[in-house]
Amino acid sequence: MNVLIAIVTCKQNSARRQALLDTWVPLAQAAGYDVEFFEGDRLGVPDDYVHLPLKAKAIFKWALDHNYDRVLKVDDDVYVKVDTLKPPDADYAGANNTANDYGLPKYSWRYPPGIPAFPKGTFPNDYICGGAVWFSRKAIQILVDTPLNNDFADDRWVGQVMASAGIPRTILPFHWGKKNFNPPTSDYTVVFDIAPEAIRTLHQGPPPPEPPPPQLDYITVIIRGKEIRIPRPKAPKYQVMGQTERARRRGRR
Repeated sequence: MNVLIAIVTCKQNSARRQALLDTWVPLAQAAGYDVEFFEGDRLGVPDDYVHLPLKAKAIFKWALDHNYDRVLKVDDDVYVKVDTLKPPDADYAGANNTANDYGLPKYSWRYPPGIPAFPKGTFPNDYICGGAVWFSRKAIQILVDTPLNNDFADDRWVGQVMASAGIPRTILPFHWGKKNFNPPTSDYTVVFDIAPEAIRTLHQGPPPPEPPPPQLDYITVIIRGKEIRIPRPKAPKYQVMGQTERARRRGRR
């Protein structure tokens, strides 16, 4: 099975890309996965946020042209725990996102006055969160063949297309989204929406446990305001006797 890990990035995110190259990307390559970074220039599409559907569609086309059977599309703020990574037997899988019609008001500085919310019910279907999504070749072909709508969110567009094509969502419980990062349990596979520092922290693993304090040979007590050290009682030594020794001793009585 030919598997591609497609990392969606842009020119300005060099620190994020370096964090991935310093941590899990070499491990994924050593495990047999093909890993590719996709900027807008490479695909011939704009490199900004509102054109992510166009970039995603170009990635799907690239994957088809290069004969991949499975694609894990991830953002550049993702940590992948390679030793637990396994392509699912599903067409469309990852962490669930509830249906919504959100706009993009926070981008008013770039697209005045921002992108308003869509009318209620414009995008009625739940979808897989775009931080880390698995696709089969069947799903990719459908996405390549389907025209874009007017959505700026590539994951939401993908979800509507998959629902219309009758492709079910498969929810993977070990895909985590953590904007305010706290290390998950050790059975996670993917953590997305985290900073480069958190990616490196995950890669290093938890710190080793502190050694227990040394066992002192005395006990400190306070008597009438004075500190006194009393020798610590030693544990009694018990003699273990076999049946023959016990019988011999009973015979002495």
